Amino acid sequence: MNTILRQNKLLRYGCLAIFCQVNLIIFLLSPMAMAQPVLQLSSTNVPQGGVATLGLSISDITGETYGGINADIILPSCITPLGVYPSESLSDNFFVHSVPFSKLGVNGIKLIVYSATESFTNNTTLANIVIQVADNCSTQIYPITFAGSNSDESINIKHAIASPGSVSVSHSIADATLTVTAYTPDLDSDNDGMDDDWELLFFGDLSHDGTADSDADGYTDLQEFLNYTQGLTDSSGNIFDPAAFNAAYSPGYNASSASPPPPAGSASGSSFWLMMMPAILISTEE
Repeated sequence: MNTILRQNKLLRYGCLAIFCQVNLIIFLLSPMAMAQPVLQLSSTNVPQGGVATLGLSISDITGETYGGINADIILPSCITPLGVYPSESLSDNFFVHSVPFSKLGVNGIKLIVYSATESFTNNTTLANIVIQVADNCSTQIYPITFAGSNSDESINIKHAIASPGSVSVSHSIADATLTVTAYTPDLDSDNDGMDDDWELLFFGDLSHDGTADSDADGYTDLQEFLNYTQGLTDSSGNIFDPAAFNAAYSPGYNASSASPPPPAGSASGSSFWLMMMPAILISTEE
């Protein structure tokens, strides 16, 4: 009888062990267990001589939070990085720093997005990389890639994701493509003073006429376009675009209806005629 009981007990324990092992294998093979965050760039189209924005983000189905990233982005020689700007989803407690480089026939940019006190969630655009395409850039599809790991283990790898505790997280990468199209002289098909490619970049269509203030910062969309195409930045060092709030009274075209209005004699006070001149010139040339 005791022998039978012992055999039954061993059988039960044996079945339990097998059951646990099977469940463990199933979990390890499940998408959740195998998933890891993906550091990725967005793909886009841009005409020769145009400016485009590449979004840098993390895609992750596990719902984890992260404290920062660093990456080296490699660009073709005819494409120049103009700067890296934090997305609106990040607070002012995040440090964003970038350094452009050029070597061995390629251009690139090193960047860091990090906070010692806050974290960001998955599927969030962290930064926007603004690039300039040369006028003589061939019309084709170009790869935009992350640099590979550094062979020297004493140097940090060239792309990394950190947890809120600054611990490196295993991840994968997803490169992007930039399709350069032929330049066409008719860039403003709706005659609103804003180039079509700029409108498509920030609005996705040509429905805006330049009179609205899409980001409610006191600059009309047309003024944002004029400042952007002249390479101006506001007093905080941010580029002008209709998706980012810019500081008032900065150099460049500024809305006369800003609230509060610009100080008397301010260099940033607007001139209605200066603001409208590009649109007037375009309409009279046709």
